[in-house]
Amino acid sequence: MKEYKEYDLSEKEYKMLKSKYNLTKILDYYFDCREQTKEEIDKDSLSELKDLDLGGTKTPLERIIKYLDQGYNPYFAKVNGHIIEMQYSNDGITIEDYIHSVVEKEIETEGYLPPGKIIVVRNSNLNF
Repeated sequence: MKEYKEYDLSEKEYKMLKSKYNLTKILDYYFDCREQTKEEIDKDSLSELKDLDLGGTKTPLERIIKYLDQGYNPYFAKVNGHIIEMQYSNDGITIEDYIHSVVEKEIETEGYLPPGKIIVVRNSNLNF
């Protein structure tokens, strides 16, 4: 099972993100992107990275949220018309760790829990 590194999403940061972005829509989009394979990606549906605008963001998590809010896929991108598959380092906090922190906060505040899409692992010692 995947263990997540802790990202301390403060109540203040969470409220700011919730007031600026539709987190339910963004999280749904993220989980849909995570399920796509290279063969399923529609080249025309990907936005060019050169058009990305992350201005006004203050934290790495807000940059990720704004990236997703603009319809950019976190796993595939288009650069000069070519599809690029993104890979992430195992060092430090990953995009999944950040998203996990948002999902955890949404569950704590009963703001978001899409049926059948998310399993939140709280204890990696569980045996299924």
